[in-house]
Amino acid sequence: MPLREQIVAPGTRNYLSRMSPVRRFAILGLILAAGWFFLWPDSETRVPTTSRRDLTFIDYEIGNVSFSPDGRQILIGTRQIVYLHDAQDGTLLKRLWTVGYHSDWRTPTFSPDGRHFVTTPLSEAILWDLESGLQQIVFAGHAPRGWITSATFSSDGRRLVTAAEDNTARIWDTESAKPRSSWFAPIETRSAILTLAGHTRPLTSAVFNMDGRRVLTASRLDHAARLWDADTGQPIAVFSSGSSEMLQAIFSPNGRRILTLSNEQVQLWDAGDGRALLNVDAGAHFRSFSKAAFSADGRWIVTIGGFFTVTIGGAFTPYISLWDADSGQVLRTTGGQSSTMPGRSSFLTDAQFSPDGQRVVTTSNDGKVQLWDVSTGGELITLPGTPVSASHPAFSPDGHRLAASFFNDTVMVWQLLDGAPYHDSDAAILVRREVPDIVEWLAGRYRLARRRLGLAL
Repeated sequence: MPLREQIVAPGTRNYLSRMSPVRRFAILGLILAAGWFFLWPDSETRVPTTSRRDLTFIDYEIGNVSFSPDGRQILIGTRQIVYLHDAQDGTLLKRLWTVGYHSDWRTPTFSPDGRHFVTTPLSEAILWDLESGLQQIVFAGHAPRGWITSATFSSDGRRLVTAAEDNTARIWDTESAKPRSSWFAPIETRSAILTLAGHTRPLTSAVFNMDGRRVLTASRLDHAARLWDADTGQPIAVFSSGSSEMLQAIFSPNGRRILTLSNEQVQLWDAGDGRALLNVDAGAHFRSFSKAAFSADGRWIVTIGGFFTVTIGGAFTPYISLWDADSGQVLRTTGGQSSTMPGRSSFLTDAQFSPDGQRVVTTSNDGKVQLWDVSTGGELITLPGTPVSASHPAFSPDGHRLAASFFNDTVMVWQLLDGAPYHDSDAAILVRREVPDIVEWLAGRYRLARRRLGLAL
């Protein structure tokens, strides 16, 4: 009998010993990879912190913070990861790898009941189940390059409106979302129930009013905002910013009025029929506007802006102003005829009221986060941040915490005790400069391939 036949004769060696070394190594590698895929533990389930310290989150191109409706949890979005943290002590509850890149302004958004949240990678919106951490519904309908710029739930959570770069807004049904039983269960794909088409340039925002019967869209480059019937999709009114870009369009908290903002004007409109109610010209006070916000009761409006002084090299003078929303009267400001608030020296990026309307937070290009007293116009405190641009401040619903994003990929969350910030110099720092491991990378590729196959079929 030839030598090779003697070596491979049945019963003389086990199955593996009869294989070539290369094949044996390949099979062993597959077994180890499969075990790693299903059994490898998550070593970052808890991060020790203390409840009375500032919490700092660091990641690559980190986005903004979204507090849950009860204020107990925090969603932080990055380019490919969504982190869910306990707002009290910073515990990492979930780390969810998404498919498709997120731009830094597309913050993960909680549903009103806090059971779901939505992310907007590229031209899709995805509804997630918070408890399981699984994707439930993919809302697909915008053009392949119609990247979504905003996504907002209605107050009852039954619908979602998205604005996109394909010049349209779309309304989606979020009801009857069936929870997936497992990671392998199919992801439901839904089409829009209404498409709002009328703008001629990419949209920057789309929001529902309080009762969900109106939708307000805005396009910066279209120089217009539009009011729509959310049930029929019919246009109701068009609000023009003239030759200036439409920087902002928002509803008042009770949904009865609309504020539109351009560099040159703050305008208030009736949300029922689109009638003009108030027009404040920036030139009469401060030269230009950049951001506005309502107080929770709708009585006050805060604006930020500034102007350049024509000198050698030029100089920018920023301002903060508090307005009466009914009369348009400037009550307090950092400049102008009723200067009662301290001046600033750096470009302001954002301003928001606290939930109780007693404080205003501002962020600026020099990294300062400042709290102001609404009743006096006085500065309460400058919070310790970083020396780079700060933006997108957000209060928790109970007003006990304040978060802000920084340009160097950092989000800081401060505790506010009895309305005042508590600062501990020994701050807890959670570093999240992560590279996808093989398990999560394969999971993402699987989800993407399955979604593409489902859409193709």
